[in-house]
Amino acid sequence: EPFYTFDTPKDGSGNPESQRSAGLRDFTFDPNFATNGYIYAFYMTNSPRHNRVVRIQASAGNPNVAVPNSETTLMQLPFNNSQSSGSHNGGALIFGSDGKLYISTGDGWDGGDNVQSLSTYTGKIFRLNANGTIPTDNPIYKQASGNYSALYALGRRDQFSMSRNP
Repeated sequence: EPFYTFDTPKDGSGNPESQRSAGLRDFTFDPNFATNGYIYAFYMTNSPRHNRVVRIQASAGNPNVAVPNSETTLMQLPFNNSQSSGSHNGGALIFGSDGKLYISTGDGWDGGDNVQSLSTYTGKIFRLNANGTIPTDNPIYKQASGNYSALYALGRRDQFSMSRNP
């Protein structure tokens, strides 16, 4: 039995999309997983096709499966261009030593000014509190608005992983 089934992109026959960067990007356990059972995931949704960061809760009775309907969306990350092919659609999650959730996004093969913009989601690192709220001490918090105030770093390439040195 799978832990959880994500609504990832499907081809015309309803099978999982087998090209580009579709599907589950990354997942990470909450630093307090032993007490709260939270797992965070970054994946491309099927409809509409864009990226999403969610929190899912493992069942207390059986931590090998998720609590039904426990997916909570923390952040929607739409493509800059609705016709995006999905190329360079990397993404990763990691909790920092500060207890914050860091989210990296690829440049969407649409580098240039978009990765430097304070109003696009591509080529960035975002920083959230574990509950999905935006920390007010993010470096770009006051210069950006809405979810863009979660920006932590910009001008990135196609990030498929992150790590930290404790």
